[in-house]
Amino acid sequence: MKKNSKEKIARIYADALYAAAKESKSLDLVQKDTEALHNIFSADSTLLGSLSSPLLTLKEQKEVLATLAKKVKLHAETLRCLELMAEEGKLREADLVMQDFAHLCCKNNNIAEVVVETVKKLSATQDKKLQQALTRRLNSQVAIDYRINPSLIGGLRVQYGTYLIDASLSHKLNCIENVMKGK
Repeated sequence: MKKNSKEKIARIYADALYAAAKESKSLDLVQKDTEALHNIFSADSTLLGSLSSPLLTLKEQKEVLATLAKKVKLHAETLRCLELMAEEGKLREADLVMQDFAHLCCKNNNIAEVVVETVKKLSATQDKKLQQALTRRLNSQVAIDYRINPSLIGGLRVQYGTYLIDASLSHKLNCIENVMKGK
């Protein structure tokens, strides 16, 4: 499957940020930065569009980035990456870069990335039990990306790579319906 240009751009910047953070021995700090930035960009879907607007000059973009860096206490490597993206007119892809950086960290630390869909947020006890079960099952540390999906009705859906465990109530009801229809 061919990657689109946004994904290629994001991968290039994420690779460069990872290399710079590794060289400066600041991987943990930059990883925290990328998580914080991803949360900020997810919370305000218009922020990147506004920040990368052609109505803002490069100087204004860098001033906004500096203010953001000060507020969030970004590491110099993270800020430099964002500034380079602004200079190249690629700031709109910043959230993809933050996500790709997180994937690189997981990959290079042998951490399995798992997507878990639930109807509502799990309790701390449920989260802990699920993490322990997935760690045993995958024989690896896990990074879980929780997603709320009310259409599941109940239960959960776990995806790891190409594997899918669908223990949702909606899936079970669909199976029963198919049996009753003779499919």
